[in-house]
Amino acid sequence: MTVTKVRFNTPVRTAKRYFLAYGAAHVRNIIVVNEFPKSGGTWISNLISTALELPFYDNLTPPTRPQILKGHFYNPWTMNRGVLVWRDGRDVMVSWYHHCFHKFKDVPINHRTVDHMRAKYNFADYDDIRANLPAFLEREMKTPFYPSFTWPQFVERWHDNRRMVHVRYEDMRSNPNAELAKTIRRLGHDSSESALQAAIDKFDIKKVLVEREKSGDMSRNFVRAGNVGEWRDIYTDEALQIFEHYGGQALKALGYG
Repeated sequence: MTVTKVRFNTPVRTAKRYFLAYGAAHVRNIIVVNEFPKSGGTWISNLISTALELPFYDNLTPPTRPQILKGHFYNPWTMNRGVLVWRDGRDVMVSWYHHCFHKFKDVPINHRTVDHMRAKYNFADYDDIRANLPAFLEREMKTPFYPSFTWPQFVERWHDNRRMVHVRYEDMRSNPNAELAKTIRRLGHDSSESALQAAIDKFDIKKVLVEREKSGDMSRNFVRAGNVGEWRDIYTDEALQIFEHYGGQALKALGYG
């Protein structure tokens, strides 16, 4: 069960989400899915939502009821019921670059971000990610626009938290049946094999991209590629050095090396 309407952030929405994540999750059957942006949290939230038949109010002010609540929460505080989604930070920053500089037809909530970031960077060609990535990494690792913390800081804050269920995006992509079943089981829930398969089939990233290509839809969308290891074809030596300087320890802490 998935809700995909869009609303921009408001103080009320933000306050409600924090209340649910930190104050009500353990008594309201709310499963928090926490990630640094572009780590695969929306996809994994959709999988869990469908398999457990729990609503996922993405980009909406959520009601106080059982649900999947995805967010980018920096502080562990009292959060003790949910999933931490990890992804290779080098791929995260590639995906984040595209999110920052290209407007998505299906998720207009990113349009404000794009307007701000294009004014901030003023690159000659926003499609030339190889040329632009070093400057983008250097600046976003020092003074990030959104969220207010960097990927390495998020990793440092959360990677050894044992109250949450840790899920690697790469593992979920390579073996979704086993990983989704394991995740749901560790959350204390049960789901039938047919329900798991239905969720995986519904949100199969490859199928989504194939159908989009068949339809001739060449516009940019929230689901861009979802590739594992895409960074290898994009990072220059300079970009790798910059990422290693700021995020090398975080990569090692998560076992990416």
